[in-house]
Amino acid sequence: MLTPKQEKFVQEFIATGNATEAYRRAFPGSQKWKPESVYSKASNLLHLAKVSARVEELRKQAVTSAVATRTEALEILTNIARYAEEDRDRIAAVGKLARFEGWEQPKKVEHSGKGISFQIDLGGQGAKQ
Repeated sequence: MLTPKQEKFVQEFIATGNATEAYRRAFPGSQKWKPESVYSKASNLLHLAKVSARVEELRKQAVTSAVATRTEALEILTNIARYAEEDRDRIAAVGKLARFEGWEQPKKVEHSGKGISFQIDLGGQGAKQ
């Protein structure tokens, strides 16, 4: 468990990406210190196992929340397709959904070998031999 000041340091480090600046913000008394002293203290704090583990935890959360899931993307496109005011926006969203879901895959399968050749129309139009 981190102390409140350690947690503040981690939060500031995630926000700024700068350990020295994070230390200054978490420990206001360090504002009067020499830069080398602040850097040293920040570095030591960042290398504590529980502090570095918390930094890693927050970084993973940031990445996870920044990336849209497949379901979120489908929901967004579906909402645009259903509710966009402009027809062109609705049509574009349906087109993207179709590509995303593979609705535009080839409708025919062809095979040939050893004296036989056939084509199957998967679009419901019948088969040719």
